[in-house]
Amino acid sequence: MCGIIGYVGKRDASSLLINGLERLTYRGYDSAGVATTSSSNLEVKKGEGKMKDLKEELDFDDMEGKTGVGHCLHPDTEVCTSSGLTKINKIDGEEVVSADLDELKTKNGREQKLTKHKSPKYLYKISTSFSEFKCTGRHRVFVSNGDKVKEKRVQEIRKDDDLIAVPKKLPHNPKGNEIEFEDVYIERHYKIDDDLSKELRKKREEKNLTRAEIEERTGVKINYIQRIENRTRNSFEEKRWEKVKDIYTIDLKDRAELTYTNPTKFPNKPSKELLQIIGYHLGDGYFASDRNIRYKDERESILEEYKKLYRKTFNVDGKIYDRGNHSNLCIYSKFLVDWFEKNIPTLFYKTGNEEIPNFAFKLNKEKTAALLRGLFDAEGSVGVNARTINFRVTSKKLVDQTQYLLFKFGILSTKSKNIRNQENWNNVHNLQINDLKSMKKFKKLIGFSAKDKMEKIDEIMEKSKNLNFKYFSCPYNLNSLIKKHIKETKTTLTPKNSFCTDLRLNNIREKVNNEFVKEKLSKYLKSDIIWARFDIEKIESDTDYVYDLEVEEDHNFIGDLAIQHNSRWATHGEVNDKNAHPHTDCKNELAVVHNGIIENYESIKQKLSSHEFSSETDTEVIPHLIEEKLKEKNSFQDAFLDAINELNGSFAVAAAKEGEDRLLVARNKSPLVIGLGDGENFVASDIPAFLEHTDKVIVLEDGEIGEITQEEINVMDLDGEAIDKEVKKVDWEAEEAEKGGFEHYMLKEIYEQPNAIRQTITGRINQLEGEVELKTNLSQRELREIDGIQLIGCGTSYHAGLFAKYLFEEIAEIPAEITYSSEYRYKNNIKDNYLTIAITQSGETADTLGALREAKSIGSKTLAVTNVLGSTVTREAKHTLYIKAGPEIGVAASKTFTSQMTTLILLAIYLANIKDTINKEEAKKILGELKDLPGKIQSILDNSDEIEKLSKEYLDSSAYFFIGRHVNYPVALEGALKLKEISYKHAEGFPGGELKHGPLALVNEKTPVFALATKGKTYEKILSNIKEVEARDSPVIAVANKEDEEIDKYATETLKIPPTHSYLSPILSTVALQLFAYYTANKLNRSIDTPQHLAKAVSVE
Repeated sequence: MCGIIGYVGKRDASSLLINGLERLTYRGYDSAGVATTSSSNLEVKKGEGKMKDLKEELDFDDMEGKTGVGHCLHPDTEVCTSSGLTKINKIDGEEVVSADLDELKTKNGREQKLTKHKSPKYLYKISTSFSEFKCTGRHRVFVSNGDKVKEKRVQEIRKDDDLIAVPKKLPHNPKGNEIEFEDVYIERHYKIDDDLSKELRKKREEKNLTRAEIEERTGVKINYIQRIENRTRNSFEEKRWEKVKDIYTIDLKDRAELTYTNPTKFPNKPSKELLQIIGYHLGDGYFASDRNIRYKDERESILEEYKKLYRKTFNVDGKIYDRGNHSNLCIYSKFLVDWFEKNIPTLFYKTGNEEIPNFAFKLNKEKTAALLRGLFDAEGSVGVNARTINFRVTSKKLVDQTQYLLFKFGILSTKSKNIRNQENWNNVHNLQINDLKSMKKFKKLIGFSAKDKMEKIDEIMEKSKNLNFKYFSCPYNLNSLIKKHIKETKTTLTPKNSFCTDLRLNNIREKVNNEFVKEKLSKYLKSDIIWARFDIEKIESDTDYVYDLEVEEDHNFIGDLAIQHNSRWATHGEVNDKNAHPHTDCKNELAVVHNGIIENYESIKQKLSSHEFSSETDTEVIPHLIEEKLKEKNSFQDAFLDAINELNGSFAVAAAKEGEDRLLVARNKSPLVIGLGDGENFVASDIPAFLEHTDKVIVLEDGEIGEITQEEINVMDLDGEAIDKEVKKVDWEAEEAEKGGFEHYMLKEIYEQPNAIRQTITGRINQLEGEVELKTNLSQRELREIDGIQLIGCGTSYHAGLFAKYLFEEIAEIPAEITYSSEYRYKNNIKDNYLTIAITQSGETADTLGALREAKSIGSKTLAVTNVLGSTVTREAKHTLYIKAGPEIGVAASKTFTSQMTTLILLAIYLANIKDTINKEEAKKILGELKDLPGKIQSILDNSDEIEKLSKEYLDSSAYFFIGRHVNYPVALEGALKLKEISYKHAEGFPGGELKHGPLALVNEKTPVFALATKGKTYEKILSNIKEVEARDSPVIAVANKEDEEIDKYATETLKIPPTHSYLSPILSTVALQLFAYYTANKLNRSIDTPQHLAKAVSVE
């Protein structure tokens, strides 16, 4: 969490807090939340994601109880695992199937971690031709809009524009993983001949016993005895004989052969034949009694087939009975029924609940095919007119499992359901195979035992040449396909926005004469992943919890036959709802938000071992530490003070407690500002969060604690001693932090540069005298005596410092060094009589503040160049120079960079005036041009459509290079940084002279080179560099002066800017490159104002 806000007052707190958080989104964030307190309650709502999504999901206006949302799916979601299908809420250590979207393959064996969240009020139901699934609106799936493939939140996908990624083929276990079956006991029998039968009867009569009396004594039935004695049964079961032998007093062991009367053979492992029998039984079989397995079919030939399979598998003979309109196959064997019950109990499930046994999902391809053949023999049909292969049963589970197994062969099938209104009738679930490729695979790999059904498939395939209308193997429409692959082959195709069916894609592949492109198109046709149309519906949730899987490596899994995404980003702990702020204590009485890093959180957490933590973040230790302190302290404030004193690191903390009408806040190395209202007060990481409500602020400094109530503000040190603080007034309006009709803050801020530079120079230029007047406490004597200047900064501020280095050395004739702030502390030759200039637009950059403190520690004079009133750097540095650019919300700097450059030009002339190193005429000339600069920037902005056209032309470039010399070199670096920051395209900046020392090896026809070629001392040199690039067939875009016609001879394209002084032209070039970066990113649909993984103020090192 990169921004915090708090409020104490009479108004609705939740809406004020949400509004404030939205104004802080430019600081970068990955989750958000709100806590509100009352006299008897503390309520928290939070989640991972963007504010606009969270507002809809979490319903902050109705803060009742706790809830959490995430990348989550309904508990009924069936996840494809290496062992079959498992409901997501039942997953327990199974390895899941995932998709490699680069290789277009599905894979077995990805480890996963199950997470569980409270369900939001509404879910979304996504239906494809193959399946449907229910999920939260912020759950991500993979989609294609015809131009590119990307992950997208479900609530953002559009059924008319997007296709959703689903598997076409699931991986097999190539070797199989077979179980071993257990045998059942088979009773042995004594063979009874006529003589033995007579003797047994005689022995009973000699003892005057009736058969009924024997049954009463032994439990052996009357009928059984009668059949033995009458010779209608020729064997005596061993177990029954043991019960009656004392009555008959005959030793059968010596008189009769002991043998198996029905020698059933039991397989110890699954065979092809057994799997086919199982499949057929699931469709058409049932256990008629404890010794009778029965099958029903209209075709006696099919029953003959399965009679043979039983003979081969179990060594038993079945009997077929003609019942008129159908026939029955009966297998009589008590032992076989016992064997099935012991080894495959799922075969005994009731009608409508049938399912494939678990072991069948781990078998090899050949045995899986046999199982499917049995299923389709029982319940499959072929519709010639409908052009489908059908499978119809009453068990939804069996349909889902069958579809899953078909996917292992790349056989696609669609699902439907017939609802029966008759009482006690089950609904019928259907599978249809209805595309040509899948039919061919079915016929070849699975098939029917019935010859007539196979002939019908042939008839369909003969009549139908294109049945793959349900999906597309290629994610790109024809326009994009031509642009990505076909254009370079010179093959003539008519551009269309429609997607390519496999038939069309194959025709294109045959038409193309480039083997490399053929291979690319073949890869799509052979892909394990396809792109399907879908329907989407918002529905009320019918579950208390939703679930997600965190999957290693591929970060996706296959659930309900769609490729489901999961993703994370955070400083400590992953990005999810449990790690989002606010965090609470064990009793849910304290809520804390925090910006920064608690360096000793692990040791604190160990001390709090009796507390129950629900997240992985460093922040959560704070509420638990306060909770622990409350056991010893009498007040919330004392406990808070004690807790803050134990924390090490950089932090801005705000805490609320149930029953307390105040906030307690603390700052250490992270910004925190208090806003003073009328009967209400605010606290936030940055002023824009509450600027529309008040312009009066108190800026807290490191080691200060604030107590904020509705009526007053009390500031104290870490010992609780009161501190008097100055109340400052902000000199810019809330409207300046709004978009003002522009699509993005960044574009608005680019267009604000004429006014920003006017603000920067206003009151600072005396053109008549050729002098600069800066309000700084640095005396002229001090400045004359410095030995040099050390510039420090990060990112864009570093580039501004590099630009200033040239000016200080040439205009003021002062030695200057520039160092990245993060590397400054590693310098061994830090000079104490240098003026250290810390450049940071936010004034809160942690690395720059650290470098500044290092310089102060050796006695260096310090000057801050910043944009933010009251920021930390203004208190750390002895002197401050404000750039006066106004608020900048976009993460990527635009107007603050050109205002930094302008301010540093003024500082260079100021120093030159003091040191008398510039003549007045030259100073007047530069200052005069500087005053004209806003109008020249405006002329570039007025002609931005040319730059937009150029961005479109080079949108598909593989990389972009920027070159410049002297003062244009920092602009080359900044142009590359701006492009990569917001477009995520690879871009690099180099000094022009360094091209031949390596970078030329990267230059080709797909890597445009931007050359900063304005008139100046290095103009001829940069022309030579352009010629070097041109010789490598790379397009050259030159940024040059309007009147320069020479450049047109060498550059592929030119961006013409107004002429100005060579020290000022880098500012105009910068504006042109900012526009190019913006339009490129916008055409790529990037998050321009808040680029991925970046924040406006980097307040951690």
